[in-house]
Amino acid sequence: AYVAFYANDKNSKEAYISLIAVKPEIQNYGIGKKLLNECICISCRYGMNKIALKVDKDNANAIKFYLKNGFNLKNEDNKQYLMEKYIG
Repeated sequence: AYVAFYANDKNSKEAYISLIAVKPEIQNYGIGKKLLNECICISCRYGMNKIALKVDKDNANAIKFYLKNGFNLKNEDNKQYLMEKYIG
């Protein structure tokens, strides 16, 4: 499992998660949630007020995961949703 994100936009104070990936055989053990929470903690430490990400519209499990963890749908294009969560 791994996460890629950045929390360095001092102007918008918005962190961005590029990817959270957990192997299918170890999903549903809370690993994704721990990775997400670590992103949020680090982002807050760096003064971010919001964290955003894009998720493919056909990735129902990821959409459900992010909604369950307090993200909201912000907007969409043909293939992806932009989701965000206020953290600060």
